[in-house]
Amino acid sequence: MLPLGIVPTRAVRKLSTLLAKMTLPEREAVPGIGPRRAEIIVAGAEVYAELMESFGLAGFRYSPLGLRDGILAQMLAEQDARATAHVEFERERWESVLATARRFGVDPKLAEPVRAHAVQLFRELKALHQLPVEYESWLAAAAMLRDTGKFINHQGHHRHTQYIVSSSEIYGYGQLQRTVVSAIARYLGKSRPQAGTGRCAIFPPTSTRMCRRPWCCCGWPRR
Repeated sequence: MLPLGIVPTRAVRKLSTLLAKMTLPEREAVPGIGPRRAEIIVAGAEVYAELMESFGLAGFRYSPLGLRDGILAQMLAEQDARATAHVEFERERWESVLATARRFGVDPKLAEPVRAHAVQLFRELKALHQLPVEYESWLAAAAMLRDTGKFINHQGHHRHTQYIVSSSEIYGYGQLQRTVVSAIARYLGKSRPQAGTGRCAIFPPTSTRMCRRPWCCCGWPRR
C-alpha cells in the first residue's frame, strides 16, 4: 500500500484513458482543467502516464501549492531568519552545494577545513571588509566548490571552477548569486578579478568591488 498522499501510477493511466475518450466540452467542464488546458491535457496526461510506467514508478505525490506559493515561501525564507522556512531553506541550499561538490569529484570532508577557516576569517574581519551578511554563505559555498574545476582539468582549474559554478543549477542561488560565488571561488588564489572582463562583466560596479573583498577572508594579502 502506498503512503497517504501518493497517487498510484495505475490511477494516472486510468485518468489518461478517460480524458482521451471525453469530448472537448466535457474536458472543459472538469474542475481544474477548463478551456485553457482542455486541448492539451490529453497529450500531457498520456506522456506523464507513459513516463511513470516506463520508469517503473509506483506513484507520485501531488502538491496543492503552485509556483507562486513556492516563490513567496522562498522570499520569506531568504528575508526572515526567524521563520522555520528559513532554516529549512538554508539546509536545503547547503545540501545542494554539497551535492554539486560531490558531482564534480570534490570530497566535502576535505573541503570543510577551508570553508570553516574562510567563514571564521569573514566573521572576525567584518569591520574590515564590511560585506553584507549574505556574503558569508556565498563565501562558504565558494570555499566548498573551489576545486570543482579539477573535474575538467587540473591545469587552469580555477577558470574551470568559475564556469562550472556559474553554469550549475544550485538550489537557492539565482544567476547573479551563482556568478558572484563562482568569481569568489575562482579568485581564492593569487589572481585578482578585473571589472568588465569575462563573467565579471555582468556585475554592477558595487558587486565587483565586493567580490574582491573576500580575499581578506581567505588568508591572502591584498596587493
